[in-house]
Amino acid sequence: TGPLALLAVLAARAGAKHVTAVEVSACVAESARQAVIREGLDDVIDVIVGYSALLDLPEVDVVVHEIVGELSTEEGLGLMLADLQRRPGVLDTLQPRWVIPRCVSTMIAPINLDLERPPSTQKHGYSPEVRLPTGFALMRSALLAERQAMEICDSEVPVAFKSGRTVQWRVVRSGKFTGFVCAPYIDLDGQIHIDAWNQKTSWRHVIVWLPHPRFVEADDEIRLKVMCRLNLFPPEYSFTASVSKAVGGHKRLLHLGTSVIRMDFPREGLQSEKSIKCKPAATKPCKRPAAKPCK
Repeated sequence: TGPLALLAVLAARAGAKHVTAVEVSACVAESARQAVIREGLDDVIDVIVGYSALLDLPEVDVVVHEIVGELSTEEGLGLMLADLQRRPGVLDTLQPRWVIPRCVSTMIAPINLDLERPPSTQKHGYSPEVRLPTGFALMRSALLAERQAMEICDSEVPVAFKSGRTVQWRVVRSGKFTGFVCAPYIDLDGQIHIDAWNQKTSWRHVIVWLPHPRFVEADDEIRLKVMCRLNLFPPEYSFTASVSKAVGGHKRLLHLGTSVIRMDFPREGLQSEKSIKCKPAATKPCKRPAAKPCK
């Protein structure tokens, strides 16, 4: 809920009879309680501490959250949604718009960006990455092709903890193919959207570097295979890239390696990574449609 309990306060002011705000950090939760008291809403809003998947939650009508990362699911959104989809005693997740945002995607595009690559600061050998300053967006001339969805997390379909997606582009301008740029696209309710590519937001653009950059020409084909492991917290993402070039009337496939990234995340309140991993529950099949890109 954050130190100001902002979404909880907005929900209460909008007419909610009762709001349960969840915050994983005990010190931030205490700041949120003080903010609620200052707003005169302590009789409407309760602040509880912990990960929602590990707490006994009251029955509610709707969930409002901002667990959206710069890679849209990297803050544990998949685990949270999957947990609520298996808890009918908390709310009916088969009804439309049971959660706001309704759907989030991570959009991605290949880039020609020749920045100095920092060494990875992660402890477990993950690939280096760059998070551009807030409000800074790449010029279109740095994009080798248009953006596409690399992952879609739709609340109205069951969450896939391990998912793969292949994205293909035809290069529109020649240049040095150095990696990919990613940013979230958020569908709040089917009508209102937040696009971190084209709007000024607090979400930064993430640069994923290729292990082996390659010069590409217009009409070359770039293929990216993305694997998302949402059963981990924080999730893990692998990016395997290749380029198909026409040489002497034949297609030549060049493999450019795999980058694996994972967000560093504060571990307060998390006893072990195993405690937050979970598997899909054995439930009756539900008639939910397959995931489609947010529109």
